[in-house]
Amino acid sequence: MRYDPSATYIPHRRYMVDWISEIGEELKLQPVTIHSAISFLDQVCTTQGYDPKGWRLQAICCLSVAAKYEEAERNMPMVSEMAIAAETRLTTGMVTQGELSLARGLGWDISRVTAMHFLGYYLHQGVTFLSDECQGRALVTKVTRYMKKYVEFFANLCQQDYSFQRHRPSTIAAASILAARRALCIAPLWRPELERLTGCAPRDIQACAEEVWAFYEAMFPTHQPLRTSGSEPKPTAGAAL
Repeated sequence: MRYDPSATYIPHRRYMVDWISEIGEELKLQPVTIHSAISFLDQVCTTQGYDPKGWRLQAICCLSVAAKYEEAERNMPMVSEMAIAAETRLTTGMVTQGELSLARGLGWDISRVTAMHFLGYYLHQGVTFLSDECQGRALVTKVTRYMKKYVEFFANLCQQDYSFQRHRPSTIAAASILAARRALCIAPLWRPELERLTGCAPRDIQACAEEVWAFYEAMFPTHQPLRTSGSEPKPTAGAAL
């Protein structure tokens, strides 16, 4: 997908990403489906321009097409469910025509490999290890349990800022793992096992990882240190890469 920070929709993009993400979550779609839909919307808005009146229908059609590609059939949202979630009037004909227009705009290429696709594989393989430490102690079960939540949080955060589209999805995925380990105070931040898993050495992800952390601190300036007991841990600043 072409990277074009001068595209006319960029000033509106963060709101658009928030909107499509909220609709996707309300429809109980997987994160990978939502990320694919955002990728579709980015491409269409970059190549065809920003339609201030029609982008919501475009976004719904992006979610619908992504769901058909990523979701099990039983999880496919009905048009009536999408209409309720989006609080708008929709008909099957509107969505069908919108999907057709979207597919044409995408050159009939609806396959996507996003950062969330990579993370699905990485998390399945495991991104914490027995010899990892948290604040000088062995990892407690809760820290390991929160890893998936934190990794997905940072990947979602990267969707907010278009500048991250400069990086490869695999790089964003690896940087999200590093940011999650940093937020959870896991040491070391990066390991040979992670390098083998992701194909990324520290130098390969340093720039992206630093951008992720800087954006996180700008968005959440009051983040609190991790607690290993009690309520859910909060992200904290950690050592540099």
